[in-house]
Amino acid sequence: MGSLFAGTVSKSIISSIDIAPTFLTLANAELSSTLEGKTLTPLFKAPNTPFRKYAFSERNWHDFEDHGRSVRSEKYRYIRNNYNDLPATPSADTVYHKTWAELVRLNKQGALTNAQSRPFLAPRPKEELYDLTSDPYELNNLASNKEYSNILMEHSEALEQWIKQTNDFIPSFRTHDDFDRETGAITKYRKRNPRPSKMQMYKATGKY
Repeated sequence: MGSLFAGTVSKSIISSIDIAPTFLTLANAELSSTLEGKTLTPLFKAPNTPFRKYAFSERNWHDFEDHGRSVRSEKYRYIRNNYNDLPATPSADTVYHKTWAELVRLNKQGALTNAQSRPFLAPRPKEELYDLTSDPYELNNLASNKEYSNILMEHSEALEQWIKQTNDFIPSFRTHDDFDRETGAITKYRKRNPRPSKMQMYKATGKY
């Protein structure tokens, strides 16, 4: 197996959900019908084989509330920020670190570049579109550029179709942050351990 796959490179669009069925296929195990992904093994022998047109991703609550969805094609990435009134605060592994405290200090002084200050931006754009060929670090948002309106619509419609297929939705209430977004201090909500799930919250509040 090592000699067959060593040095193999593929630029095909894949998703993390493809990892499990790939391992199962290599182990000659039966694939469950509940698996959403596809085995990557065809790419091992033919790296240029078309695999996916789009790959989808999510950003949800993780220490801090957020709700974002993204679709990636070969050349573009489209992002929809459903809680765009909130800044894109990184996880608590970052915000209680000295590096984050320094970024907060510099941001308050206006000493950061536009790219460096993006974790503090609020409100954020509702939609983002990036040309990954010319802008691999996703710094130039093309969503409002009329020249890319068809590309924006294509990726937005692809995301809408995925949302319907996966029964995705935006909750009617938000989960409280576990930490202060600037200082990293633990909030009173962190003390609720274990944290109730969204469904448990729904049963308690009657909202979803």
